[in-house]
Amino acid sequence: MYGRNRRNSGIRYMLNYAAAVDWHDKIEPIRGKGVNAGLRPLGHRNRMQFQIRKTPEGDVVCQCWKTDVVTFHPDNTVSIKTGGWDSQTTAHFISDVLGIGAVIADRDVQLLVNNGYYRVKTGIKLQRKAAVYEYEVVEHVPHVTHSINRKMMGELRKKVKGFRTYLSGVIKLRGDTWFDRDELDAALAGIGQTARGNWDVAVYQWRQDVKDISMRQHAMLAALMEDDKDGSWYRCALMLIFNGNGWAGRVRANYQYVMQHLDDLLIATHPEVLQAVRVDDGKYSRDRYKKFLPYKELANV
Repeated sequence: MYGRNRRNSGIRYMLNYAAAVDWHDKIEPIRGKGVNAGLRPLGHRNRMQFQIRKTPEGDVVCQCWKTDVVTFHPDNTVSIKTGGWDSQTTAHFISDVLGIGAVIADRDVQLLVNNGYYRVKTGIKLQRKAAVYEYEVVEHVPHVTHSINRKMMGELRKKVKGFRTYLSGVIKLRGDTWFDRDELDAALAGIGQTARGNWDVAVYQWRQDVKDISMRQHAMLAALMEDDKDGSWYRCALMLIFNGNGWAGRVRANYQYVMQHLDDLLIATHPEVLQAVRVDDGKYSRDRYKKFLPYKELANV
């Protein structure tokens, strides 16, 4: 009924609902009057970050750091959720409890079921097949990635055609010469800003404070769509060149990367160019444009 995992968590993976109930009932609750009194550790008794409990409905819940990750139901199905904690710890925990492959890919916990990859982010439900060691997916939300509407993107690029030409010229003129941080600082000082201030318009995968960033991005785009006023294109060019490298003392401008930074700015300010693409069940597909989803949510498009 149980299996041993290869990690030293003290957790034995459970093959079905009956095994989960049996394991729960065999574990003696923590004694005393402390904060853990009455709780059942799922693995080693000195690791209370992993717990197991039974609900009034008969479900057996396996908890990882206060998050109900794996739940065994009386109908022999298993629900899995991450609670937003899409980490290697969560993936290991799922593997320890169920004995199936769980990995982190594209910043999501993904399960290996029937030789296919299924994302857990929005929740998934499995059920044991006739063969003891195999699961099948009975409920899940299909995974969606995103692509760019090329026609819409082309129209956006036309709006900043003048600046694109200018930016290309700046990069070619400098050649292999380094862009020094002092040059960026001096340009920003001209508008009363500093390198440590809110001048950064970079789009980061992990960044969620998009509301403030979006305001700066729209302001920068407005400057790019106008004629060069008081050297605004020069400042914007330097900002794009240093984009994502705000810590660096000096950088060389890579044409491809800098133009990608400009495209990132266009997408972040116009997330409607993103179009959803459904991924076939069990297939792994990385969402190249995932970092723009907070902007899409902010714009509600």
